[in-house]
Amino acid sequence: MWARSHSTVLLTIGEAGERIADAVARRSGSVLQISAATMRAAVTAARHAMRAGGVILLSPAAPSFDQYRNWEERSDDFISIVHELVGK
Repeated sequence: MWARSHSTVLLTIGEAGERIADAVARRSGSVLQISAATMRAAVTAARHAMRAGGVILLSPAAPSFDQYRNWEERSDDFISIVHELVGK
């Protein structure tokens, strides 16, 4: 049987994030949830919450029309923030 070696942290942003957080909370009380106001706040929180060897996954299937025009703009923002944080 497969077992995770790291805890799970759910970081959410925007209106879709609220719905996702509610759905996860109903199914699992063991997932730490952090709500962020912006992509920058979410990426920064993820970086601090991630342990060595952890994974940050951007969920491209969730809409974010309350903050971005489309998935491309959201992806560009995510990539830009990550590159800034890691010094690229």
